[in-house]
Amino acid sequence: MPLLYTSRQPPAASRLAAALPASTYFPGHRTAGDGVVVASGVTGYATAPARISEPDSGAIVRPIAEALRMDDLSRYYADRAPEYERIYRKPERQSDLGVLRGTVASYFAGCSVLEMACGTGYWSHEAARGARRLVGLDINEAVLAIARAKPHDADRVRFVTGDLYTASDLGGPFDAALAAHWWSHVPLDATAAFLDALHAQLTEGARVMLLDNNFVPGSSTPVSRRDNQGNTYQERRLDDGSTHEVLKNFPSDADLEAAVGARGADITIERLTYYWTVTYRVRAGVDQAG
Repeated sequence: MPLLYTSRQPPAASRLAAALPASTYFPGHRTAGDGVVVASGVTGYATAPARISEPDSGAIVRPIAEALRMDDLSRYYADRAPEYERIYRKPERQSDLGVLRGTVASYFAGCSVLEMACGTGYWSHEAARGARRLVGLDINEAVLAIARAKPHDADRVRFVTGDLYTASDLGGPFDAALAAHWWSHVPLDATAAFLDALHAQLTEGARVMLLDNNFVPGSSTPVSRRDNQGNTYQERRLDDGSTHEVLKNFPSDADLEAAVGARGADITIERLTYYWTVTYRVRAGVDQAG
C-alpha cells in the first residue's frame, strides 16, 4: 500500500515534495483510508501518516509530489492574476497571436468545449466565438474573477472553480477541449495522467487543442535549471517583488507525438515563431489507465 505523509501544519510544498518517494500516490477522485486527502490545493491534513487504499476502479491517481508542485503553481498564478495578460502585449508576438486567435475560433466552431486551466479567459473568448457552449475550468478564483468580469454570453459561457482531477459534474458531455499554456506546466512523468483526466470528460472522437510557448531567446524567460526527470524551470518576478520558481517545459515535436500518440488520432503539430499547437481527436477504445 502506498503511504501519504501529512501533518497538521504542512511544510513548504517543495520540502515535502522532495522528501516523498516518486511512487507516493493518492486518489484523485475521492478520499480513502484514515487520512484527510485533497487532490489539489492540499488543504486537508491528517495528524499522522495515513495509509491510503488503492483507488476505486476508474479513479485518476497522481503523485502527491506533483499535486504539491501544482499547489505552488496555483498560488503563483493567483498572485500574478492582475498582471497576467501583459504577456499578450509583447510587440514581437502580435503576428503569431493574430493567427492563433483565428485558429482557435475556427477549430471550436459548433463544439461543446471544456477549457482546462482557463485562467483570465483570454483564450476562452476566442474559443467561444463560434462554439456552441464553453465551460472554463480553473482552480484559482483570482483569475476566474477576471474571466467572469469580461463581456461574455452567459447562456453559452460558464466559468467553474475546480480541479480537473477531482471534477465530477462539469455539465458534459463535451466534444472538444482546449488547454492553452498548461501543457508546459505538467511534469514530464504526469502527462499521461493529465490526458487521462482530460479525456475522461470528453466523448470518443472529441477534438482537442493544446497550445503553448516555444522557447525563443530574448523573448522567453531564461531557463534556470533542469531537474533529474528532465523538467525545466524558470525564475519569475512579480510586481510585488516576489520571485517564484515555475516549472516550464518546452517539448519537441517528438516529445508531443510520444505523449499524445497512444491516446490521440489525426495528430497535427504546428509551430509559429513563439507558439505551438497540437490538435487531435480522442482515440476510441483507449484504456485511460494504460
